Amino acid sequence: MTPEQWLSLATHGLVPEAQRRVRAEYLAHLEDALEAGEEQAEVVSGWGDPVQAGRDLRRAHLTIQDAEHLTPGYAPSWKGFWRAQAEDALVVAVPVIFLLRDFLTGSAKPEDVGLSLSMVATLLMVGGLRWWLLSRVPLRPVPRAGLDWLLRPMSVFMVLLVVVLGWKLSQNLTAVVPLLRSELAASPELAFILAVLAFHVSRLRRALRAAQKVQAIQAGEQP
Repeated sequence: MTPEQWLSLATHGLVPEAQRRVRAEYLAHLEDALEAGEEQAEVVSGWGDPVQAGRDLRRAHLTIQDAEHLTPGYAPSWKGFWRAQAEDALVVAVPVIFLLRDFLTGSAKPEDVGLSLSMVATLLMVGGLRWWLLSRVPLRPVPRAGLDWLLRPMSVFMVLLVVVLGWKLSQNLTAVVPLLRSELAASPELAFILAVLAFHVSRLRRALRAAQKVQAIQAGEQP
């Protein structure tokens, strides 16, 4: 196996920058070994199995999948602000749609209108806060990833859900579990929402893992 073939297998899945960095390190090692009188085949054989080396490299370096979970941030301008709001548009539209439906069917109640408008206002404020913090406050990769996740509409909804469940638990612990089971059995929509929330939590884990890699790489590049 040639060095290029070995490196192609070992660096598969890494972002281009990581591929270039790894290739440069291995080729520099190869050049030093050849100057010392070693054979190329022996050096490449000493690198080990490229598939196993690739697994180790993907644990230490940023992968293409990792990069998908890193926030690029926003421009500190109105364009960046509206971009942040546009990312939340689908979630913000949900209470608006329900409110319009109630108005069209004549079933709108003052308390429901107030709740829907409050939800819309809260989500817009959260999006604006996320834009301001990520575009103007210098943050390291790990807290940046955590803050971006925390200020997403799905995260806000999750926090509200936890608060409501916590309040119910404080009222009557024994009644909550049977109630939750009956609600899940009777409402597939609730089960779907919980599955979406579980997926959202998994995105936080992947985002933090990717941010930790970036932070470690940045620390290693500092003099």
